[in-house]
This record gives sequence, C-alpha cells and structure tokens, in this order.
Amino acid sequence: MTVILFSPTPLVARHQVGLRFALVRVGGVGVSGIWSAAVPLYRPGSRADIIRIIMSRPDAFPSTDTGIDPTRVAGRRCLQFLLDRLIVGVPVIMLGIIATVVVTTTVGPRHLALFSLVLLSVLFPLWIAATLFFDTWWPHRHGGQTPAMRWLGLRVVSTNGGEPPLRAYLVRTVLLVVDGFLWGLLGLTLILVSSRRQRLGDMVAHTLVVRACAVGPVS
Repeated sequence: MTVILFSPTPLVARHQVGLRFALVRVGGVGVSGIWSAAVPLYRPGSRADIIRIIMSRPDAFPSTDTGIDPTRVAGRRCLQFLLDRLIVGVPVIMLGIIATVVVTTTVGPRHLALFSLVLLSVLFPLWIAATLFFDTWWPHRHGGQTPAMRWLGLRVVSTNGGEPPLRAYLVRTVLLVVDGFLWGLLGLTLILVSSRRQRLGDMVAHTLVVRACAVGPVS
C-alpha cells in the first residue's frame, strides 16, 4: 500500500518542515507492527512536495507498486556483475596487449618473458585499483550504483533502507574475492538461497541490492 501526500504550493517559505508519521503495517488479518519515519515535507524552491511512504510486512523489504519484492533481481545482478567486470578488465587487458605488441616489435621476443613479469606487476595493481574505484568509490558517490547498476536499474542500500557508508562498499568489494569464486557461482548460490537475496559481501556489510525505484526501511 502506498500513501502519497501532495502539496502544490510551499507550506513554509523559509524553513524545511519535518513531520513524524506513525504508520501501521497491515499484514494478513491484522496489525503486524508499527514504524515511524521523519519525512521532509518541504524544501525551499520546490514547486511540489511528494512523499511516498511504503507500508510493508516487517519481515521483508517494502514491495513496489506492482507487488514485486524489489530484492528479486538475481538475473539483473548476474548481468551487472559481468558488465562491471568488463568495464574494469577490458581496458587493463587492452593496455597489456598494446604494451606487449610494442615491446615485441621494438625489442624483439628475447626479453619477452622478463617484460611479461614486469607488465603483470604493473597491471595487477592497476586492476585492483580500478576494481576498488568502480565498486567502492563510484557507488558511494553515485547513489549506491555502479555504472552497470545504473544501466540496469539497480542500487545498493543498507538493510535499514538508508545510504550505506563507504566502509560498507569497501567490505562488499573485498569479499568479491569470495563471492566471485568460480566466476561468481558462490555469490549467485548465496543470493538464491538467502532470505533477502544477499551474497556474502552483502551479509557482512549489511546491504541489499534492490530495484532503483524501491524506497523505504528494511526490517
């Protein structure tokens, strides 16, 4: 159930007003829980104030207007994982190929083995840095979305529905080493069997991946 409050004109000219709503979650045949949320009703300069409050069962993330659990995005997450890995990996691989071709044509194949070791010692840290940037810093600065998440309509939220801190993104990125085992098979298995569709990185960081349009707190 969605409650929408609409105000076509500003209520207060100079200050932002916060109201606290006590909302009753209705589940099954009766009241199953109560939660309250402070919501901003007005921002100076806005022409209309629309506040969406999603009322949900206490054991699940709020559903969207279509009644679909917004964490049911396993297929999109698989595609997102692949696209983000390509975004990071393809430029690094292309750089290595170009450097190898240049060295082979100018120096010859005699020192190719030594050059390969040097190249790996440069490309591997570069790949790590690119992964940290696109999986940690980028979503932290872009509303919980990596580039592929933005294309596919996904975002990362904390389990209470808020914006995750930077350390949560860092934990998710570091644990990609585990979740990405066997090309992500371990992470996918955890997503499919866990109640809130979390991979190990999500469980440790207390985060969820949901549809970008989903809003509200998570019990």
